[in-house]
Amino acid sequence: MTKPNFPALEKTSIDQQEQAILKFWQDQKIFEKSVNSRSKKNEYVFYDGPPFATGMPHYGHFLASIIKDVVPRYQTMLGKRVERTWGWDCHGLPIENIVEEELGTKSKKDIEEKIGVHEFNEKCRSKVLYFADEWEKIIHRLGRWVDFKNGYKTMDKDFMESVMWVFADLHAKNLIYEGRRISLYCPRCETPLSNFEIAMDNSYQTRHDQTATVKFELLDEPNTYLLAWTTTPWTLPSNWGCAINPDLEYAKVKTEKEFLIVAQSLVERIFGEQALVVEVFKGSDLVGKSYKPLFPYFEGQKGLHK
Repeated sequence: MTKPNFPALEKTSIDQQEQAILKFWQDQKIFEKSVNSRSKKNEYVFYDGPPFATGMPHYGHFLASIIKDVVPRYQTMLGKRVERTWGWDCHGLPIENIVEEELGTKSKKDIEEKIGVHEFNEKCRSKVLYFADEWEKIIHRLGRWVDFKNGYKTMDKDFMESVMWVFADLHAKNLIYEGRRISLYCPRCETPLSNFEIAMDNSYQTRHDQTATVKFELLDEPNTYLLAWTTTPWTLPSNWGCAINPDLEYAKVKTEKEFLIVAQSLVERIFGEQALVVEVFKGSDLVGKSYKPLFPYFEGQKGLHK
């Protein structure tokens, strides 16, 4: 191995010393030698969560990157073969937001009708490695050894296939369980959000959503309908039941064509002062009643509708 030609310490700044060391590592391929000099039978596999290349790295990236680098360095010191392959996270909203801003789209409808899904996806692909060169310079400057040349991208088919293989293997070993949680949701993008995306600037916005009031006809009382209010009308095709308050008073109101059941406190607001109330009862009296489904998809299956 060539002897390092470092400038005299007393004549150089710390920055110059660091640059000289980095250049020596690069010229002599020290990282590659630390990998290739060890047997593949003695591997230590290390992949860390890849970053987006849609923005410049910041302090948070530096801190996490340095901490992660400790693990493969330690394992290398133990004599392990540690191949460190860089990766790029290509899925998520950051890339889409950049492209939408460039194209001037405001919604999914804009993308579908004005741009086209295929064209939009290809535009997003072109932005995946937007700042890749700057990332490589900075990670190199940190002194972190990593293989950028053969880096993987999460949008690559072989990567996605490998993830599905791992998931299938975990499922076969009964290591996957079904859970329930509340996911943050973006009404504009119509998709759940990760906690990282919520941490982005301007994540929270006040907006007015369209709602719907829907009529459900009771099976044992023809021409009598429950009035149900929903802020998620897109769930109606898979509706299985209506929520009521068992302790609240409800009223059956007669109109020209039908009977409508609503909360008694809302009668005057909905029907006016001349509303004809024919019956008042507790919400508990409605429990167990069945109604006709709005759509036929689950007709005949067990639920509050029949």
